[in-house]
Amino acid sequence: MKRSSRLAAIARVQQHREQHQRLILLEARQQLDKQRALLKQLEEYRAEYLDLHSVKGRRSSSLPALSNASRFVASLSQAIKQQGEQEADAAEIWARENRQWQVLSARGDAMDSLVDECQHDEQKKVKLSEDQEAEELWGLARSYSR
Repeated sequence: MKRSSRLAAIARVQQHREQHQRLILLEARQQLDKQRALLKQLEEYRAEYLDLHSVKGRRSSSLPALSNASRFVASLSQAIKQQGEQEADAAEIWARENRQWQVLSARGDAMDSLVDECQHDEQKKVKLSEDQEAEELWGLARSYSR
């Protein structure tokens, strides 16, 4: 079995690993997008609530209503903080998986180059061997013709 054939088998395994990592990276990106969307929703909801409450607040609100609103905004702010942490975790996971995919991709590219180089070398050797054989036959033919 030629060296290029053996390396090609290894390159296929490397390709499989890269494709698998690409799927993991895609899932991590989807999770990150989901966490970012949830964070944005919470922040928008809080902004809308505060805008609405400030309009109502201009009209005289009762102390219990203001207290309830304040507790609600505090709870919402805590939820936003937690969601921000989840978004940060998802971003960190995506970055780690992206780095891993880049490493595997670079290895795959290097392996493909090595396979190409081996195939080129093997083709050169075959050509050289054919040329040498042709020269030997030419030399034999010349010696018989004398």
